[in-house]
Amino acid sequence: MFGDASILIVDDERDNIDVLKLFLMKKGFNVLTALNGPEALRICDEVLPELVILDVMMGGMDGFEVCQRLKSRPDTARIPIIFLSAKAEATEKVKGFQAGGADYVTKPYSFQELEARIISNLLKKRADDELYNRATNDALTGVLNRGSLYDRLQRMSSEDGPLSCVMLDIDHFKKINDTYGHATGDEVLRHVAKVLMASCRQVDAVGRYGGEEFVVAMSGTPLSVAKTVAERIRKAIAGSPVMTDKGEIVVTASLGVALYSRRTGIDDVVDRADKALYHSKQTGRNRVSFEEAGDVKHAG
Repeated sequence: MFGDASILIVDDERDNIDVLKLFLMKKGFNVLTALNGPEALRICDEVLPELVILDVMMGGMDGFEVCQRLKSRPDTARIPIIFLSAKAEATEKVKGFQAGGADYVTKPYSFQELEARIISNLLKKRADDELYNRATNDALTGVLNRGSLYDRLQRMSSEDGPLSCVMLDIDHFKKINDTYGHATGDEVLRHVAKVLMASCRQVDAVGRYGGEEFVVAMSGTPLSVAKTVAERIRKAIAGSPVMTDKGEIVVTASLGVALYSRRTGIDDVVDRADKALYHSKQTGRNRVSFEEAGDVKHAG
């Protein structure tokens, strides 16, 4: 059941890591390791583990701080964290749960008990994930639904650094539906969503805005980089025909890019990206346009 589950062990004692890693690998888990808090956070930037086993007493950044940092990030907030600690006092356990931990195991511990707690937390996470996905994701494509997309945009707008927004519309989508049927149109929508997810980072927000329109929000991304990403997305869609039971369908998309301004807000950046998208549509389709200082231009 959990052969594909990845577990991150964080402990500043290599011997402790090696023993626990060997046990978990024998149980079929995929195991990642980190010797300190900063290394664990860097790993989570690249790979999202399904569960974290976190030693409390580490030099520098202790386990409670690592947990708090993971829980403050949208991409890692829902990962269950099991604390390991030699401190068995109730006050320490309370600290762990207040920091966001899902479980607290005291040393010395039984491997069998730890395994049972891991499985229990993984089962709960997968059940929670299913409910969460139903509430936040578009049922057809799997990307964020419109409400969740705006929630992510709102959170991203409070972060430091630039925030860029890309709006995408599938070209001649009504013709696809009319020619091949709505079931094939759904396949095209799912295909485009997969291309978007493959073209973006885990920290980006990809959502279905409505109909055949999608939005990508990219935190820490200036307009110049967002234009490059949008062009990469455009090429990826145009270069990967959709294989359907009605045959191969070549799909293109038009895109608009805009940079968020704290002065004008979230709705404004979406509207300006939409304005740039409309420019792409009106000037030939299958292209990227961007809005800057009130002007709309072709990218590239």
